[in-house]
Amino acid sequence: MPLITLFIYGFLSAAAALLLQVVATALGGSLTEIAASTGFISLSVLFLFAAALIEEGSKWIFFRQFRVRLGDTLSSPSPFGLGVIFGLGFSLVEIGLIAFSLKTFSILPLAGIIGVHILTSLFYSYYLFRLTPRVLSHTLFLLALTTLLHACYNLFLV
Repeated sequence: MPLITLFIYGFLSAAAALLLQVVATALGGSLTEIAASTGFISLSVLFLFAAALIEEGSKWIFFRQFRVRLGDTLSSPSPFGLGVIFGLGFSLVEIGLIAFSLKTFSILPLAGIIGVHILTSLFYSYYLFRLTPRVLSHTLFLLALTTLLHACYNLFLV
């Protein structure tokens, strides 16, 4: 049962990230005008990094909550399996959005979506279930690393 719950946590994490991205985009209208008028770095690059940060922050929060609430109910948890399950739950939301918005789509971007979300979830899983003690500086480094990996993937798509 905890593994199904982990999948749901991944799914809810993506839904929360999507909601935050929509709100940030709606509120960011005036910010984009300011950034464009001041010659700030390319706006699309800024949005790709912001989207990656929102998604990775949401993943961290939800995965950590799973660890706190249900992590002790697992007998000898495998960080690899847990990361894959959480990443698949997260990926399902993005793939669903693509499937509903496009009539045709390539398998390669779908594999990339699944791959990047499983990869970053593996980092979180290993950190939460294998490393102790967990300190703020390590957590911030992990969040920065996964955001950078995710943003690089986003930039690769452009």
